[in-house]
Amino acid sequence: MDIIKSIEHGLDQLDSDRGAWDELKLHISDLGIWSGLEEGDRKCPRSLWYRLNGLPKEPFTAGEKLMFLQGHRLEELVVEMLDMSVLLATQVPVRIDDLPGVSVIGAADIVMTKRSGDAVVIDVKTRRGNSFKYSKSVKPAEKMQVLGYAYALRGCVEGKISGMILEVDREGQNFCRVWEFGIRTGEYLSVIDAVKELLEIKTMKKPPDGFEPTLIRGKNKGADSLKLNIPWQCRWCKYAKTTCDYCPTQEIFEQHGKVVGHISDSGEINGENYMINLAIQ
Repeated sequence: MDIIKSIEHGLDQLDSDRGAWDELKLHISDLGIWSGLEEGDRKCPRSLWYRLNGLPKEPFTAGEKLMFLQGHRLEELVVEMLDMSVLLATQVPVRIDDLPGVSVIGAADIVMTKRSGDAVVIDVKTRRGNSFKYSKSVKPAEKMQVLGYAYALRGCVEGKISGMILEVDREGQNFCRVWEFGIRTGEYLSVIDAVKELLEIKTMKKPPDGFEPTLIRGKNKGADSLKLNIPWQCRWCKYAKTTCDYCPTQEIFEQHGKVVGHISDSGEINGENYMINLAIQ
């Protein structure tokens, strides 16, 4: 008996028991592609187009499947541990279908209703321990997700709606922390804009632009160094190695974070040919 194969089979069974996440539909989390966000904060619209059109992607490894399952289980456990003396609703289904031709679906992790009639929309995120050190504020794409839930629920709440990201350390280095934020009515305009962009991407015949590597210039006494920076959207993308012609080759991927060339005071670049067309930061 191959123990490892048996565990992997059991992992796939647990994953299928949770129900399939429909990749061909638009989800509230997709609002993170909104162009109003900084490039370093937003999700990749090109990757979304690939997903909606069912193009081939690299499968998740067994380790990645285990990580996601662990995250889901931990999120469910956190909800169970919350003080049930407050009025909580969990996995609240929502839908945004204000605009013709597009419907965006999702489920809010937690909606907490206060005695005043106000409500807090809470999204639970599991993190690596180190993210508690370098992350100093709510992630804009995740805030957009909560804004989407709040927008969809605005007609069901008597009072005001605020948002919260509840982060849980899945590695045990930390415990939990929250990012709370108020929601102004005017912020719902960003949700409407993002839904319009989702509709535009969905109806495109060709994929939209994606993100490209850049070169980060480091000051030196001599020629300045050029360090290759591959966007996180590309490093985590499952379409990078199978479908996306924006993404670099595996050889270039392996150079991420390394000095790959130099630039003189006159602007002359010394390095690989692929560096010539890359933007320098």
